[in-house]
Amino acid sequence: MTYLYFFSSKITGYELMQNFSLVAIAGPTTQGQPPFIWSQSDFDKTVPHVGHPDVWNFTEFIPKWTPL
Repeated sequence: MTYLYFFSSKITGYELMQNFSLVAIAGPTTQGQPPFIWSQSDFDKTVPHVGHPDVWNFTEFIPKWTPL
């Protein structure tokens, strides 16, 4: 049996919390390994991934919220 593990992280601290903000990182991780590439994986034809980018190599970002 094959298991897929995908993670995303949201990190905040006191300063970011004051503005209701966070640091977001989409996964899977590329730390210490190459990025996941749908077209080069065994899952390309068997797992639905409509709308996903082919290469999963994201950087962290801090979202900028618009006041309501």
